[in-house]
Amino acid sequence: MPNVPNGNHDKDRTGNRYAILVAGGNCERRHLNDLEFCYRMLTDHYAFAPEDIAVCYFHGKLEVGVDPQPTSYPDEGTDEPYEITARITTDRKGTGAAVGAALRALNANNKLQPDDLVFVHINGHGYMNGGEAYLLEEGGGKYTAGDFSKDLEDLRPHAKLLIMMEQCFSAGFITPVLNANIQAQSVSIACASATYSGFTNDQLFNCFSKAWIAAHMNESPWGKVLTAKTDTNNSGFIEANEAFVYARNRKHEDDDPKQGNHPDSGAAAAQSIIRLA
Repeated sequence: MPNVPNGNHDKDRTGNRYAILVAGGNCERRHLNDLEFCYRMLTDHYAFAPEDIAVCYFHGKLEVGVDPQPTSYPDEGTDEPYEITARITTDRKGTGAAVGAALRALNANNKLQPDDLVFVHINGHGYMNGGEAYLLEEGGGKYTAGDFSKDLEDLRPHAKLLIMMEQCFSAGFITPVLNANIQAQSVSIACASATYSGFTNDQLFNCFSKAWIAAHMNESPWGKVLTAKTDTNNSGFIEANEAFVYARNRKHEDDDPKQGNHPDSGAAAAQSIIRLA
């Protein structure tokens, strides 16, 4: 996919694009780096306006829960402090309340419109409790799949909802989300694992989310062009299903990627029409 300096290269693109990036409690460097890589994808490649991206992260600061603290974003050739090299900013904590508030803020003053797309990326640590998947919140709380689904139901009617989740047991969110009464014409959700999810050998990123984002960027976090083709149908765009397949093929041995779509038109047709461009 070509770079998108102004987001207007797609003549069929209508509506606005909004994003919510989330990582909950006890975050490690790889979680922060995943969110930063995703933020760069949205702003640098897909021309999302920074004011249209809500970041709900850990304590609401660019820090991690275990030492060593990150001193710089993992860009080759730079030793500048993280707060300088990182594009991402946040003052929202990684809690379900913050995510729900960010989603409901899209309804204020009729902001979210029928042609718009909403993208949600959830990262951090996930677990199971009595058969229900949840994201560990900042402060130790549980943001469950049911809680998330109910928050999504609050959104005004919109065209497309695209969700990518990295946390362990994230696939437990798929069925509750698809069964929820969400007012989106199309829903696509891709999750790293039905059980545990793994990180890269250097522990700087999580495998699934790094590959999913890289597929859209057509480059690694260090700006190296990917050797494998990601636009497999030659449409000129990276579609949701193409990003999922690319990430699935580069999964960690602990990963068990799953996806879901609504409407389910077969052959991931619903996913294929959802793209961030």
